[in-house]
Amino acid sequence: MKKNILSSIFSFILSICLFAQTNEGTFTMVMKYATRSENNMSADYFLKNDKLLEQMNMQGTKITVIVDSKEKSLYTIMGEEKTAFRTSFPNDSMTQKKYSKPVYTETEEKKVIEGYHCHKIMVWSAEGTSEIWVTNEVDLDINMMAMAKSVSFTMPTGWGFPIQVNLIDNGEKVTITYKNIKKQKVDPKMFDLTRYEIIERPVINLDQH
Repeated sequence: MKKNILSSIFSFILSICLFAQTNEGTFTMVMKYATRSENNMSADYFLKNDKLLEQMNMQGTKITVIVDSKEKSLYTIMGEEKTAFRTSFPNDSMTQKKYSKPVYTETEEKKVIEGYHCHKIMVWSAEGTSEIWVTNEVDLDINMMAMAKSVSFTMPTGWGFPIQVNLIDNGEKVTITYKNIKKQKVDPKMFDLTRYEIIERPVINLDQH
């Protein structure tokens, strides 16, 4: 069960962000499948400079993930355990071997999502086609799909905050929406790992995603 949960965590967390310095805020991610509603999920995120904390509940288990982009490490805490599993990000050569180079097109298509005026960016690669709806109305700097360069593409900087992503997962449409976005102070104690025993795990295996 834990192996499946950890695999799911890596798939989701690696699709979130690489964030700039002096960047603090919170938001919620909601993922919905077109037909397989049992796979729907949500997670809360807390940004503080070069760190990200994710909290979710999967199969009745509370999952906490702390990502340190400066250290290039990801820590996973299961439930109320006092153990944190540390995994290093894959290096550039591993990423390049796994994924093809994407092609981006910034379109003229626009619409309002979650109250934000957004425009659409199309992304094509050998792994599939995705559309990202971004806005310039959010004062948080998040580079979509850039976590440690370990996903299929990295969106160019300066294109705005991603409000919604539409993609295909195993032949089914998936919609990821970011809600409750707030630029605010985040307590640094949330990222404190001193009370946990750190256990090293292998580098994230991209072939599993």
